[in-house]
Amino acid sequence: MLDLFISECRRFRTPAILFATANSMLLLLANQLADILQERREIHLVILALYMLCGMAFALYQFGSYRQPARWIWLLHRPLPRWRVFAGVMLASALLIALCVGIPSLAAVGILDALTARTVDARHYLAATQLTLFTLIAWLAGSYIVLNRSKSAVVILVLPMLVLLRMASGLVLVPLACACVALLAFIVYGAFKPDRMAPPASIAGKLATAIPLQISCYFVLLWAGSTLFQYGQVLSGAHPFSMPAAPAGGHIEATRALGSENMLAGLAGSSDPRAAGWRRQIPLVKPGSMLPDQRQYPVRHMLSNEGDARWYTDAATWSFSHDDMRYQGMDRRRGTALGWYGAAGYGSGAAFPAPPAVRVANHRGYLVTPQQAYQIGQDTRQLTPRVALAGSEQLLHVPTKIGAHVYLVTNHRLLAYKDGAAGMWPEAFSVRLAHDASTLARVDVAELAEGTLATFTHSARMADGAGEARQVTVFVDPAGHAAQVGQRAMTHDFPRLFEHKDWWLSPVLHAVVALPDLLIDKGMVLDAGQKRFDNAYLAVRPAPVWFAALAVSLLSALAALWWLGPRGSQRRAWIAACLLLGPAAFCALAILEPRARREPAAVAQPDAVAASG
Repeated sequence: MLDLFISECRRFRTPAILFATANSMLLLLANQLADILQERREIHLVILALYMLCGMAFALYQFGSYRQPARWIWLLHRPLPRWRVFAGVMLASALLIALCVGIPSLAAVGILDALTARTVDARHYLAATQLTLFTLIAWLAGSYIVLNRSKSAVVILVLPMLVLLRMASGLVLVPLACACVALLAFIVYGAFKPDRMAPPASIAGKLATAIPLQISCYFVLLWAGSTLFQYGQVLSGAHPFSMPAAPAGGHIEATRALGSENMLAGLAGSSDPRAAGWRRQIPLVKPGSMLPDQRQYPVRHMLSNEGDARWYTDAATWSFSHDDMRYQGMDRRRGTALGWYGAAGYGSGAAFPAPPAVRVANHRGYLVTPQQAYQIGQDTRQLTPRVALAGSEQLLHVPTKIGAHVYLVTNHRLLAYKDGAAGMWPEAFSVRLAHDASTLARVDVAELAEGTLATFTHSARMADGAGEARQVTVFVDPAGHAAQVGQRAMTHDFPRLFEHKDWWLSPVLHAVVALPDLLIDKGMVLDAGQKRFDNAYLAVRPAPVWFAALAVSLLSALAALWWLGPRGSQRRAWIAACLLLGPAAFCALAILEPRARREPAAVAQPDAVAASG
């Protein structure tokens, strides 16, 4: 094993040295041109994809050269257990990846931390570690693709992406990445055998391979089916987003409408005697609209940034430090440190209660955490606390001035504050949300002569199978008393089967894929009374969706019966899996098990025919 380990290291010694040198130089150059550590998530994903492509290319070349029959026999047919041969190859490859990716990345972070005034946290060292683990995951996936009998095994790469590409704490994601490496190593070991066309021999190997493949196939089928259906709609001119006029009464029409148009639609069926007067006033007062777009907040020690985590003055850049929970300033021209910006403004040592998001509304700058809103002063040195929520209430939108009040949407209610106060805004009135905040698409507010009219459009998750949507209109009198004055049901923009596609394709796998959202905190704003992000488990499924789920399960079982034939190995287990898990299980079956050969029908011999005559 040691000799094989050393042999693999020597084999790729020169390419590894060249790659590590080039990688180090490119990292230093990139960090001279931009602050890579503080860039937004999209930039980090591009960098991650490049490293993963390198890891996969390494595996394709390494095992591709071993695939030749003579070399494969030379590799495996030696006086060593199979696991020791695999361990020697994998450990050598892991060491090469650590030298080429891990050490240059960690060194670059350390240099920035020690020699510059940039903000460098512990999470950035975790991000460099995660980058190395992702490269190793890509190497394992590439190895499995080469060693597997079917090139469709490339879908195995989907599972780590589903679990690990989340805006969660690195303290959670790095151990999960280590677990993914261990699982993929076990899967690749199952394919590391003399007969590469044969499925894994042991039950544990089959389960460890089949379950991740089924989850990956489920996601691929869901994504591909949804994409093809929508492309077909676009080409036929029937897609709601591409139609000249959106379907009447649906979510798309409501989101495209002006504030006055949406409010008039909400009052269309109102029986309140004052509704006619409100309809005349609404076009004259120019209602304000708020989109509850702050549905996710940064999580402490997250490995990347959701949006730009910095804000700027004329000569300074303020980057948030997750270690100190304050902003750290740097002079952009000189590269020198400018001190700290805490929860009380410039020079403050007070830490923020949570990582804030930078938002702008009505030409005012805000730093917003899940329960606090701070207004940045005109000179940017002062920071004034404006809103502080309690309990489980969280902000869904930045404070927005409409008329004489500043309005704020939370996951519990609509809040109106009196503007102009020096410190915390005094509350004028509030209106409870009639439905879940996760379904809220927009809020429109008009301040009329006799009070305030607000309409809540709860249609945000219609296309995801959230159920029936409603638009609720509420009138608030000068005393702050709210009363519902209108309600209308929203129509569906898409067919029901499309809205529930992720469920009927496989109810069991739908529940499994939603588990990370349930268990991993990624800063999502929850509905009132909700303890965890369990929205995927709460939707009500109509009868046609249940029939579709049953139909695809039966078709998958029949396809498995046809694929395996009457004498397939573990035939009953695969058919039961297809009944339970649907088309994704059949796709995993087609990847792992060869199709049963059909024996030709026996032909009667001429002598036997003559004798019988």
